[in-house]
Amino acid sequence: MQSIEPISSADPLKVIRSLPLIDIPINKITTRDVIQTDPIFESRYRAFLSGRTNVHYTRMPLSQIRRGFWRAHDGGFILIEEEVERRGIEELKALISFGNRPALFIYENPNSDDSFSYVCTDDLPVHAAYEDLGISVVPAVLMGKPRKLEETAVAIRSICRGPEGPIHLIEGVTPVEQSSFHDLLQSSDLSVSESLARLASEIELTKIDIRTFHKQGKEAYHYHHSLYSVLVRAKEQIDSIRLLIDDGKLLVATSLLRPLHELALTFYIDWLMPTHMYQYLQIASIMSLNEWETACEKDKKKHISEGMSKSDANRIKCAHIMAFRLCSIVAEKVRFFPFGEEYHRSIYSFLSDMVHHDFSMTARYIDALDHGDDVVFNGNVAHTIRHVAHATVSAILSRIRADIGAEKQPMTA
Repeated sequence: MQSIEPISSADPLKVIRSLPLIDIPINKITTRDVIQTDPIFESRYRAFLSGRTNVHYTRMPLSQIRRGFWRAHDGGFILIEEEVERRGIEELKALISFGNRPALFIYENPNSDDSFSYVCTDDLPVHAAYEDLGISVVPAVLMGKPRKLEETAVAIRSICRGPEGPIHLIEGVTPVEQSSFHDLLQSSDLSVSESLARLASEIELTKIDIRTFHKQGKEAYHYHHSLYSVLVRAKEQIDSIRLLIDDGKLLVATSLLRPLHELALTFYIDWLMPTHMYQYLQIASIMSLNEWETACEKDKKKHISEGMSKSDANRIKCAHIMAFRLCSIVAEKVRFFPFGEEYHRSIYSFLSDMVHHDFSMTARYIDALDHGDDVVFNGNVAHTIRHVAHATVSAILSRIRADIGAEKQPMTA
């Protein structure tokens, strides 16, 4: 007999998403004496590093964030904004074009008369670089309670590990639910096939935008490659759905909406925290939950043997397992996604029926034997395909475009 051999597979650990680290002796680090410190930022950042409070990673419109900070003075405020050297901005622009996405540390603006919602004290060159590149929605670390956010926020707590230094781990999720999405079609008169063709065209345009924005760096770094892979996969799904529809296979076409939906769930987690979540997405692609739990328990015992308190060691273990579950289980990923759990439930059971062929699917085909294959009950399947494909592709494209300085300004649907 011929032996069964595994098919070739790619190694997810070859996807490089972290820059090389360089140790710099503390006595080699200098700052200018003229820099004015922000007591609010300093207090909140120290509280986070010491583990006394958490911060919230999210994505924020750059237009809501002011460079500098307000200092109380004579019953009012004085704006303090450090002058940023042009060379530093250009170096950061190169890093961002290369694929790096540094987060801005921000807090709520204490000056209610100011038009900006948040202030950025410590990352002025990064802010300026994003602005120059036209990146409109940026990674942000909110020091304070998450209120009126446009994207989901992930709570992060710093836990001390002794000589290893602190580790920053997920503590919870504050979801944000959106009631509309960017209207890529801008027409209700298109057939489902025409709608899918237009969505495929929009994906192709965004692929061109990424290729234009991306610049090669000295080191391999694959964030833009990750975004591009999502676009390639999304277009494959859309093209396949359209081919099936044009061949009259609506119910089979509908089954392909499920992997498209799951693609968007995974994309959103990575896009939301591009310097953090990729590690767990990599691990989840090569290990089972049981294997990961075993590894975390082993690390927990090692930490305790090295002098860490049992409570801190257990918190680290629980945080690692929570992050793994968020990156590997569909129902957990939905907690992040801005369309909300109700939207997911409303379509996922239907899409699962299309994939698994339970008795609800049998009922759709019940008249085929007596009256012919073309009498299969399709109901309003075409509308479902059009709506779910439109919403899902829009969720992906609008965020990628905002992340590469190619944001369009379509209506909402």
